[in-house]
Amino acid sequence: IDFNIFSLSDYDIELCKGCLSCFMGKECKLNDDFRKIKYAMLDADIVIFVSPVFAHNVTGGVKNIIDRLASWTHYMPLAGK
Repeated sequence: IDFNIFSLSDYDIELCKGCLSCFMGKECKLNDDFRKIKYAMLDADIVIFVSPVFAHNVTGGVKNIIDRLASWTHYMPLAGK
């Protein structure tokens, strides 16, 4: 089995600016390390998110990833993984 582990502390990932470019089918305007993670997820057969629980929720870093993937909840590119 080949696998990748992405520890968010090793990457520079900016907060989502809410510009909605991703919802218009465009590439995210933010030019940071998130693209590496995003394209690795698209290439993967399975995606697993792991996070400690703080105050009954995922960490801020994981929430930021979820926010940056907001358009994917509509386009569903991970469907079937």
